[in-house]
Amino acid sequence: MGIVFSGVIRVMYKTRFGIRFYDREREADCLERVVGRGDFVVVWGPKNIGKSELLKYFSYIVSGRGWVVYYIDAREYIARKTIEVYPSRDFLGEFLDMVRDIVGVPSYLLELFEKGIRFGLEKKASGILWVFDEPHYLSNVKPFLESIVKNTIYTSYGKPVSAIISVSDGWFITSDAMHSLLDYGVKHLFVDELDIESFKILYRDIVSITGINTGLDVETIYREYTGGNPGYLIDLLKHSSTNEWVNNARYSLINKVVRIERGSGFPREQVLRYIASLPKTINIQHISVDEYSLVEKLLENNIVYYDIACIETIVKPVLPVYKLLAKELLKEYKETKQAHR
Repeated sequence: MGIVFSGVIRVMYKTRFGIRFYDREREADCLERVVGRGDFVVVWGPKNIGKSELLKYFSYIVSGRGWVVYYIDAREYIARKTIEVYPSRDFLGEFLDMVRDIVGVPSYLLELFEKGIRFGLEKKASGILWVFDEPHYLSNVKPFLESIVKNTIYTSYGKPVSAIISVSDGWFITSDAMHSLLDYGVKHLFVDELDIESFKILYRDIVSITGINTGLDVETIYREYTGGNPGYLIDLLKHSSTNEWVNNARYSLINKVVRIERGSGFPREQVLRYIASLPKTINIQHISVDEYSLVEKLLENNIVYYDIACIETIVKPVLPVYKLLAKELLKEYKETKQAHR
């Protein structure tokens, strides 16, 4: 049983920023194929690359084709214990929120009522999809994810059951829990930077809404600042100036480098030199254990990511500005050391 996308639904969808969805049709089509078979899919990629927006977009489309979608944002769930339901969030979610405010209604009755509504939704659905955004924020996540994998093996009321989770690239590559999922045969989809033409369209759409003018041309922003990362573009345009955004990136990079130095013992100078020399070709079989360990630490701290499109792995900065800032910080660090001699 496959999912048939509707062009009308796609045009209607707007992102949380108020603009149309930007150039993730290839990823959406990949998700269509695996979800329609009732598979478990891991969506992974660098921070702010648009994984969450892709999942919301896909949930919107799938629900428009008759699927029931339970969307869980891990951080929202930790804070408020909320689950978003497509397409019936207005009916189910808001009604239950209202009922919870009624004094004297036992919680077990609310749970039974909610189960009853979900039973009705699932009975008439084309399929059931669980979407979990960033579950790695939960404690003891490994058995939880393995249980979801096992649930997708079965059908519910004769309907396919599928699941999608999104995780950071660092967690995907270094986590034991993820290695366990891959052993189960879980599918995965890498979400990369936008190409330059799609990035220009996104930039134009945001500027048309906000009226912001950075004073920089879009290609400079793409190549020297954000690297085609849509989340960082939005973040840059939210700041009062490009200099403020760069200063924030500088402060963030310093904190990450210090964290690596304290937690792993890699000297600050070595870490900064490595970042300043990015991108680097990495052949896992021919690099030292120290270099491999350093790359892992940079991945975990969202400083670099793998370009998996290359046969020989390329390690790239999540933000091109990190490379420039690392060079500046390395120079300052050396000057400070000389001044103290």
